[in-house]
Amino acid sequence: MSEEDDQQDDQQDDQQKGLRLGNKLIPPLIIYAVGIPVAVLIILLILSIFMCGSPDTAPEDLKQTERDAYMSSLELTDIQISSMLTGGISISGEIKNNGVKTVRKIEIMVYYLDEAGRTAFERTYYPVLTSRWETDENKLLKPNSSQQFRYKLDEFPTGWSGEVGVKIAKIAFIYEAW
Repeated sequence: MSEEDDQQDDQQDDQQKGLRLGNKLIPPLIIYAVGIPVAVLIILLILSIFMCGSPDTAPEDLKQTERDAYMSSLELTDIQISSMLTGGISISGEIKNNGVKTVRKIEIMVYYLDEAGRTAFERTYYPVLTSRWETDENKLLKPNSSQQFRYKLDEFPTGWSGEVGVKIAKIAFIYEAW
């Protein structure tokens, strides 16, 4: 037998005994014990990404959809524009929660309209505004309750017609981030 034949026999023996890394021979049992769980984890990770979507966006999208749907349970009423003795005007009204959830934050947009009914300028107001963990019953908008609001506006553009539009823009429920 030649030296080449001996090397080929050694290589075949090594393949049956395991994997050779440098001078060390790794037994097949260790290769399977490590390789199979790693392969399974990689497959599970890939499947979870495709089946569940991005873990950061899916729950927030569901929450936003729920908040958007709940906005129809909130009612803005008695919107009034008044001149103030000290100058400027005030916008006042009432917001009522006709739904079944407690709301901790409400953002309303007031659109100040020009003569053509287009928005001349807008302002954001928060008739209900508490922290995420607020427990003071008087600051939250509970189901079947209402809260009055009033905002002062000292300056406004000359194109304003004296008319406004008011819309609920965003909400957050108690114990929930915005």
